[in-house]
Amino acid sequence: MKPRLLLLDDDHNILALLRTYFAGQGWHVEACAEASAGLQLADSDAPFDAVICDLHFTGAHLGEGYEILSRARLRWPHCAVVLFTGAAGAGVREEALRRG
Repeated sequence: MKPRLLLLDDDHNILALLRTYFAGQGWHVEACAEASAGLQLADSDAPFDAVICDLHFTGAHLGEGYEILSRARLRWPHCAVVLFTGAAGAGVREEALRRG
């Protein structure tokens, strides 16, 4: 059985690149370009082995990635989560660590 990856980014080029890479490495990839779709998957019964998520999504409130991180940690405690952003401000690292 392939490990499952939840991949979230509103940049379609980055999403396509990461999806192609991880699928080629043997992962089953669920990719979302909208925070709302990612939040729905984070609330689903299908467990994920890893989550890679942008911190901020265009057009949504800031820090959607934090909410996805919190929900993933609650649903799948052993899931690896990676948050990334191109616009890190003060306290981003600390908030991510606080949320797990």
